[in-house]
Amino acid sequence: MNESNMGLAYDEDDAVEFIQSCMPKENKGLLSNDDIIYLVDLIYEYYEKKGFLNEDADDEIEFDEEDLINYVFENAKSAKIKGLTIDVVESVVDGEFSYCESLEEEDFDENDEDDEEEV
Repeated sequence: MNESNMGLAYDEDDAVEFIQSCMPKENKGLLSNDDIIYLVDLIYEYYEKKGFLNEDADDEIEFDEEDLINYVFENAKSAKIKGLTIDVVESVVDGEFSYCESLEEEDFDENDEDDEEEV
């Protein structure tokens, strides 16, 4: 995963912990941390293939979430992850989105604090 392209304080261990905590009750405990890292790597592989991680990519990227989920699911089949279903992949994708949004909110909050200190 190319974390430097995100421009945020992305931490793989924090992301995995966050995703595990966001998993719906029926999917909790199905995936190991390594399974989640693998699926997240596939998410970023998808982003790279679509050109979303290029420096000249638009700030507001719109893509087909269903296409992303199918891409991750199809590519993860070869890893033979026990209990892997479309629903499980969707939970990981949703958790990754939520984690990244939390980083953006954190970054926004830090910028607000910096502005207040300058006053």
